[in-house]
Amino acid sequence: KLFSISAITICSALFSANAAIAQNVELYGVIDYGYSYRFDRKIYKDNANYAKTNSSIDSGISDFNRIGLKATENLTNDLSVIVGLERGFNLDNGVDRPENNTSYIALQSQKYGTIFGGRINTPYYLLMLNLDPFQSGTAGEYNNIKRDIAAAVGLMLGDENTAWQVDAMSDPISINNAISYVSPSWSGFSFNATFSNNALFDD
Repeated sequence: KLFSISAITICSALFSANAAIAQNVELYGVIDYGYSYRFDRKIYKDNANYAKTNSSIDSGISDFNRIGLKATENLTNDLSVIVGLERGFNLDNGVDRPENNTSYIALQSQKYGTIFGGRINTPYYLLMLNLDPFQSGTAGEYNNIKRDIAAAVGLMLGDENTAWQVDAMSDPISINNAISYVSPSWSGFSFNATFSNNALFDD
């Protein structure tokens, strides 16, 4: 009887501990698959009309396909540790989408703000995600109608390689080897500052 009671007590304690941990762990994801039709028409200075149509059954039309895990551990009343792991993928062929992957650890304070380290989303992407009425999804997303920075740089410098690098850096979703600070909200105002020494092309 004593052994049975002890076993029940231990099992109950383990169950309670696991339940407490589970409250701070979030498993989430997005599965998106559908039909998309897109028609682009561009008229350049030489009055040439370049049109491109695309009709496809594809994944990630309204939103990126991804699966993620987020865990939070409270250290004090005001200080918490946050760990996030997110993996993007194509639903139709299972290919990894590295531009959508994030992995970070953060130290969060309601009073002083949050410091992130790892592979994180850029401030520019997070800003445009809030401003874009399409929430960075469908053919109407912001980066489908943004200015062609590569063409502008190419005309100025005459260097196609540099132009391509600038265009790739103009709208990155997430970057490597980054550290980021997100301030607390002061009467609705906040800011985000991020630095990386290996964002793209080892720059």
